[in-house]
Amino acid sequence: MKKILVGLFLLLGSTAFAQGISVGVDGGYGVPQGDFGDAYSGGGGAELRARFYPMDKLHLGLNTGFYVYPSASTVNGQALSVEGTTSIIPITAGIEYYFFDKIVKPYIGLDFGLYMSSVKSTVEVLNTKTTTTKSDNNFGIAPNAGVMFGLSPVTNLNIGVKYPTIFSEDSNGDSQTNSILLFQVGFHFKFGL
Repeated sequence: MKKILVGLFLLLGSTAFAQGISVGVDGGYGVPQGDFGDAYSGGGGAELRARFYPMDKLHLGLNTGFYVYPSASTVNGQALSVEGTTSIIPITAGIEYYFFDKIVKPYIGLDFGLYMSSVKSTVEVLNTKTTTTKSDNNFGIAPNAGVMFGLSPVTNLNIGVKYPTIFSEDSNGDSQTNSILLFQVGFHFKFGL
């Protein structure tokens, strides 16, 4: 955790030589993959992104967001009902490389950092509901790619795809990964030089 915070402060310090700054909001729809996809269905959310431009084609950034994924199925019987949701808050730093510095700007990138998750389950037996919540903080990475479309000198439309992979442990202490195929669309506004 200490290394992540130091990295974020170093990244923020880079604004002193940045050629510009942008702030954007992306809406997203995510499809959980693998075992995570067996338990949860597609869900959505939004992400706030800040970008610093130390060079024309290299962007450094900070991201945070909130995504919710409902359980893939509910078990309903005469006396039993089970349902749940997982919410994820990413707090990440990232780097993006832009192939062109034109109106249409394709890019690739990598985000890395903290993923805070909360799992909420509700079980109803004989009309008695019990709700439990479990929270966890884990490291994750998210390779990404997309295209920024310049709508004006200060406004861009972002269309991208991200593949967050969160490294954690299951209830037995064994390592596991939870991955999401995330489609994003949003607007970014540039400030500065």
